[in-house]
Amino acid sequence: EVEVYILSVNGYDVTKGSYAVDFYLTMRWNTTDAGPNFTATAFEFQNGRATNTDKISDATDADTGIREINFRILAALSSEPHFEHYPYDTQRLELALEDKLHGTDELRYVPMQNGSGVDEQMRIPGWRLDNVTLEETTKNYPPAEHFSRLHFAMTISREPLSSPIKAFLPP
Repeated sequence: EVEVYILSVNGYDVTKGSYAVDFYLTMRWNTTDAGPNFTATAFEFQNGRATNTDKISDATDADTGIREINFRILAALSSEPHFEHYPYDTQRLELALEDKLHGTDELRYVPMQNGSGVDEQMRIPGWRLDNVTLEETTKNYPPAEHFSRLHFAMTISREPLSSPIKAFLPP
């Protein structure tokens, strides 16, 4: 089970599609169902790199066997920009992670919707947050490797009034 909670998105460059994300990542799994040396913490970002990863907590409930690890992560990420409807374009800022070691036969990310989201004070200057999604897909690598991939995506659009003014009037 995975939760993602975004604190901030900084330095969004729409022409390059690059941005930095500061967020919390929570992972939970039942240790009694997993192998003796199993860990779900061997993840990597598929659309960038973590610049800072701090483990906040790591605890296993003795009664249930549920292990929960919390991270605070700062990551430099990118998503391909789309300008088909400029200046009224929408962009999708994504955080995609995948395990380095365990295929889908050993690990599947289960998105936890109730604890995931975006901080209510988070702003991206000049943009408005339209939608947030958290989902899991399977990435297939040849010849027969399959990995669970977690996608946290924020759909953003330009502020409706400021877009035409900035696009059509000189500075």
